[in-house]
Amino acid sequence: MRAYLSLDGIGTFPGRFLGWPGGCSGEAIRFRSPRFAPQILTDPSFYRKIVIVETDMADDRWPMPEDCQSFMPHLSGLVILGRIKPSYRETHFTLRNYLECNRITGFVPDESERLKGAFNMVWHAQAAVERERQRSITLVARRIERTDIDLKAISSPQEYLWDLAGSDVPAENINLIVWDFGMNYSLMRALKKLGCKLRVMPPDTEPERIIALHPDGVVIAGGPLDEKMMPAFASRLERIVGIRPLLGVGTGALLLARGVGARLEPLDNPHYGSAIEVENAGGQIFTTYQVHSVAPNRDELQKAGAVITHINHVDGSVEAFAIPDYSTMGAMFPISIEPVPEYLTQFVTTLKSRIHQN
Repeated sequence: MRAYLSLDGIGTFPGRFLGWPGGCSGEAIRFRSPRFAPQILTDPSFYRKIVIVETDMADDRWPMPEDCQSFMPHLSGLVILGRIKPSYRETHFTLRNYLECNRITGFVPDESERLKGAFNMVWHAQAAVERERQRSITLVARRIERTDIDLKAISSPQEYLWDLAGSDVPAENINLIVWDFGMNYSLMRALKKLGCKLRVMPPDTEPERIIALHPDGVVIAGGPLDEKMMPAFASRLERIVGIRPLLGVGTGALLLARGVGARLEPLDNPHYGSAIEVENAGGQIFTTYQVHSVAPNRDELQKAGAVITHINHVDGSVEAFAIPDYSTMGAMFPISIEPVPEYLTQFVTTLKSRIHQN
């Protein structure tokens, strides 16, 4: 079925629906990946967004359990610029059917290169996918006024123990609280592999409640960034920094940076992609999956006592940091090419050492 993608200030692009043939609107962001990353479909970071995926090829398959990053999809629409590899078997479990079953608007442009070129100097824009070409881009822009992120839609409504690991895990000898601001299941699975018992707490939990449970450590796990909410939640983190060991991941790392007094600065080229190269302090370079458009100010982090442990290999921005005096760490990337990200292993090793000393 014919469809039209309108990008505010850029233009209108004809194409066809993929999956559910319904309209959608929201902020469009550009995600680069050599192959389609099925994590996009359930990552809370894409809440109410239209994701434009630049990929060489997308397999026409249903996401596997290990691809799932939350309990349901959160994005509004998916635009695929690369080639879709057809499924040669008669099966229900295709990407097309997944989009249709979950009422996610899929769009494939007639001229991918034209859309790619038009979007070349822009990383995000207000957008809509509709059946009718006549819809004015100006009207689309007015209709898509910014909406606040509803944390209740992407996070835990109440406290619970997370136990969704799909394989055998070691004995649980580390008690962690995961403060859920839109957590990522890959993070949770990796922590399980390190022998952690995971108690998930809603985002509105008071820090004193977390401290009272005497966890070995606290993981602040974040999804989408809502700048309006940052000051309030950062002030909560101020009340727990230095009291319990902390690890911030994704938006959680940005909250931690704000909590210790560092400003967040927009990136010239936001880190949306599954092949973003990160360099650690030893000069090793590895590939990560990232979804963020801001980074902490390096000088202000260091003024707060932070050591920069990882930087972006291309633009040199901060990707991870540690504040040894407060037993605090932060990392902007929830997933890496490593089975278990290096910073997670380091955090859990530090916790084990503290437990042994006590």
